[in-house]
Amino acid sequence: MAPPPHRSHGAQGDRLLPALFAHRCPGCGQLRSGRCDYCRTLLAHLPDGVAPPGFTAARVYEGLVRDLITGLKYANGTYAVGLLAEVLDDVHARIGPVDLITWAPTWRGRRHRRGFDQAEQLARAVGRRWRVPVRGLLVRDTRASQTGRSRGERLGGPRFRSRSAARWAHVVVLDDVVTTGGTLASAIEAVRRAGAPRVSAVAVAATPLPAALTQAGRPVP
Repeated sequence: MAPPPHRSHGAQGDRLLPALFAHRCPGCGQLRSGRCDYCRTLLAHLPDGVAPPGFTAARVYEGLVRDLITGLKYANGTYAVGLLAEVLDDVHARIGPVDLITWAPTWRGRRHRRGFDQAEQLARAVGRRWRVPVRGLLVRDTRASQTGRSRGERLGGPRFRSRSAARWAHVVVLDDVVTTGGTLASAIEAVRRAGAPRVSAVAVAATPLPAALTQAGRPVP
């Protein structure tokens, strides 16, 4: 009979096992074998985001939040998904009961290069936390990414079409970052045209608004 596979025992094995599954947190840069409680605590105490009128954002797109989102999008830092999804719990309390979560899909070329859609991953993580079903309702008709475009170019947003949404009373369209609101505005309009009675646009973070667009710390309509 063949001998059983070798297994590490003792203190050395206990130290090596967590290291095998460690990942570098895209927020603080430290090696973690699970959720980064350090970044989780910091996120919980950051101020709410100030989004353009008609949109809701959990945090401001700067500092730790920006590092986590850019790590997710550009460095495959998928361990950030759980941390970012958790900060949206406050948004759930603000917008009330939700019947369905969907997301504003990124353009196909970018999804192919990354191997995933960060908005979809966030939507599915939020759905698990909120215990709400998640469906991919939206299809992006335009190819160009919003990244790198000017504020004026972003305002028009991409074009979307939506599968039927009439069976859900309140649909949340989720995205990672809202800047001008062009992407989310186009997305929620498509879901409304598809029959949803109520649609909310939610982002993990909002980019700081230019000074010319703010008054007493609030967006100017």
